Amino acid sequence: MEMHSIIHLINAILRHYGLPTHHSPFPLSDFVPSLHQKKKIVLILWDAVGEQNLLEACKANPDIEKLIEPFLHLTLKSVFPTTTTAALTSLCTGLSPIEHGMLGYILFLKRFNSLVNMIDFCPPGLERDILIGNGLNPLKFIPCDTIFQKLHQAGIKPWIITSNQFKDSGLSRMHHHGSAFRGYSDMMEMNTSLRELLGKEKSDSFFMAYWGLSDTYAHRYGPSSNEYQSNIYWLLSMFFREVIDQLSEKTLRETLFFITADHGQLETSYRDEHWFGVHDPLSKILSVPPAGEPRALYLYPKELHSFRASFESMYGKFFELYDSADLIREGIFGPSIHIPEEHVDRVGSFTAIAKEAYSLNYKYTGNERTLKGKHGALSRWEMEVPLLILS
Repeated sequence: MEMHSIIHLINAILRHYGLPTHHSPFPLSDFVPSLHQKKKIVLILWDAVGEQNLLEACKANPDIEKLIEPFLHLTLKSVFPTTTTAALTSLCTGLSPIEHGMLGYILFLKRFNSLVNMIDFCPPGLERDILIGNGLNPLKFIPCDTIFQKLHQAGIKPWIITSNQFKDSGLSRMHHHGSAFRGYSDMMEMNTSLRELLGKEKSDSFFMAYWGLSDTYAHRYGPSSNEYQSNIYWLLSMFFREVIDQLSEKTLRETLFFITADHGQLETSYRDEHWFGVHDPLSKILSVPPAGEPRALYLYPKELHSFRASFESMYGKFFELYDSADLIREGIFGPSIHIPEEHVDRVGSFTAIAKEAYSLNYKYTGNERTLKGKHGALSRWEMEVPLLILS
């Protein structure tokens, strides 16, 4: 049986509250017999804590394994590309990346004739959100309502709990449109805020809590590092200590808790990195620099017919090259009911997907650096995410 994805999970939450779904929902009632009693749903997102990362952390630290025991532990798949902009937008809309159009970290947007950093809403290296003052409206960029808008319209109170540093950013405004906001400064405050809101809300409500530093630790230290794995331990430990152990029995009975991730992380080495810039041979046969991710690049060649042979002679040992149109038809960018033409343009003529732990890194600003953990491609480490259910 095909593995369900994070898209199916979000659609299951919509169905639970009686709202229309975009795609087939995850069969929650098969795993949660008391689902009909749940007035409140909590979805905790740990950035870059994949299923394989979690299993590795359990082996390294038996205390993590003990903390997971109370949960029903399932596995979901992420979306492609396995990156935060694509996956979080799917989690906030219930749509696939090809449908919502947030198809990577860096995208070439024809409207601005520019590469754009889709986390910061600016060309690489420029000031965050600078394009918002130049015509990029974060509230209209994706072609649908968010799940928060839909829940609010249906009388369900939606909350987002995320770091204060993301408050009012273009990406947060786009993702969280329709929700009430609660910011935090650290892990303790994230959990105490969740506990407080759960105790305060008396009617049907939905809470999404996002922790992003796990991704930072994995990039900087590697997903096998003590820093990264200790972060997982404290996320679980504090969740029980500050939330579960302090809520009333009534609140616990009417609340369903999920913990999942947007994608996983793959341990990588500088030996597997390939770098190029504007004066290198690959750049000379591209009409614009590559978009996407270092492990999943969107390529816009000057000459279509000769490009495949040229690319494969340079990087065929490290990357598989695909016609992007073929990947769309095969559903690699997710299931689709309607695909806007501008979304097709955003994946270029070709998509290069990394083999093994390789990456192909473009020097956009010259300040890019080696990362010990990466994501974006199709390995199990990147694609599989845990689904922990506490009911």
